[in-house]
Amino acid sequence: MINYRGIVGKAFMRICSLIPINHEKIVFSSFCGKYYNDSPRCIFEAMRELYPNLDYVWLMEDDKYKIEGARVVKFASFKSLSELATAGVWVDDCRKREWMVKRKGQFYVQTWHAGLTLKKVEKDAQESLAPKYLAGAINDSQMADLFLSGCKWSTEKYSKSFWYNGEILEMGLPREDIFYRDPTHVLLKVKKYYNLKENDRIILYAPTFRVDGSTDAYLFDYKKLLECMESKFPGNWKVIVRLHPNIADKQNCVQYTENVLNGSQYQNIEELIVASDVLFTDYSSCAFDAMEAGKKVFMYATDIEKYANDRGTYFDLLELPFPLAQNEKELESVITNFNDEKYKNDVSAFMQMQGIFNNSHSSYEVGKYIYKKAIESYLH
Repeated sequence: MINYRGIVGKAFMRICSLIPINHEKIVFSSFCGKYYNDSPRCIFEAMRELYPNLDYVWLMEDDKYKIEGARVVKFASFKSLSELATAGVWVDDCRKREWMVKRKGQFYVQTWHAGLTLKKVEKDAQESLAPKYLAGAINDSQMADLFLSGCKWSTEKYSKSFWYNGEILEMGLPREDIFYRDPTHVLLKVKKYYNLKENDRIILYAPTFRVDGSTDAYLFDYKKLLECMESKFPGNWKVIVRLHPNIADKQNCVQYTENVLNGSQYQNIEELIVASDVLFTDYSSCAFDAMEAGKKVFMYATDIEKYANDRGTYFDLLELPFPLAQNEKELESVITNFNDEKYKNDVSAFMQMQGIFNNSHSSYEVGKYIYKKAIESYLH
């Protein structure tokens, strides 16, 4: 099938390339315009503070979304292509289209949207990825000038599995700075958003998507989960259910109540992790995020064999430091028998093994690096 949209988009960017590059303009995007989030947001907010006179542009599906200090342009519009074609710097956490064109003199920072990850990605999972996505991923890596890494494990994966042989900056992932900072203001922000009481405790349930879009393997008996948690960890518990952006349109699969809250509409999953006491997930990389944030992590995975056949995993789930349940009866058991001291020791050993070097200030360090590398030389 002929991709007419791609042909037109590429031709339009070529035309826009006749306009001189504005090296003081940076264009940001996160999850294909769905969110103002992730490492691009952290880098933007640090750079806005450090270099307030630069021209900042955010590409958003909702172009009415207000971002202080930035111009918001509709994602995938001709205007967005014009902004990209004339910007000195691009910052993105997802792949750009296979027809996208980067000009000589432009600098592209690919932050990616995960650090440690369980499910196989990119070249390691290419048999399960759509040809169009693969073409876009390869083109994206060829355009990229810089990848960001938060651990030795990620650095190795970028080099071997991302069709990328450029610079990898080992300064930590900006999106994970929040896990190493004082959580007080984030906790207050999230509880205010959901109208929760000060003593309410939060379970975050964040399963990943399946290739076929199915939600059959998800945990839905939240009443039983809450009862089990209250029995083991006394307190007034609430569940925030956060679906993966790929299936965020399937929110009607969850019956929300005063105790089961919608986390898919909340922009920043990192804030939800910080505000939560416990994370339940299956194969999502947010398990490793919550681990770094010092949270208890439980894995509820009922379709391990099928998922492994569809996508494959980098780690054996039984070798991870997280208690694993493959059905609701096992879930009740791992909660009841949770050993906090053993869990902390297992997590510490695992983090050391993966060579994690995330920290509380990489947003600023990466921002300074981008400025020095891609902007400063053009100002003289």
